[in-house]
Amino acid sequence: MMILEILSYIIMSIGLFCSIIGSYGIVIFPDTYTRIHAATVTVIGGSLLLSSGAALFMLTSNILFSIKAITIAAIIFVTSPVSSHAIIRAAYKSKVPLWNGSVGDKLKEVGGIDRN
Repeated sequence: MMILEILSYIIMSIGLFCSIIGSYGIVIFPDTYTRIHAATVTVIGGSLLLSSGAALFMLTSNILFSIKAITIAAIIFVTSPVSSHAIIRAAYKSKVPLWNGSVGDKLKEVGGIDRN
């Protein structure tokens, strides 16, 4: 087994771990605002590392596959935080309630987004 294969298995295992932890967080977190954090961990940590590991694994045998996998990882890396921000902003403006155990509403304190 080559070093690249071992390294790709390690990277993909870390991606799998991020996906499992993020999925668990989506189930147990109490409100929309904390669940989106777990979803972002799943998307960024899971799919980004899995795609990168697959690209590294196929690097020696199929360079075109590796280029496609890295391109997909880059697109996910750019679009996922933007979409997460848009979802949370829409939820906040739609007056989705915060969890009862939340410490405070920092956006309301600084006047960042109008909830009316």
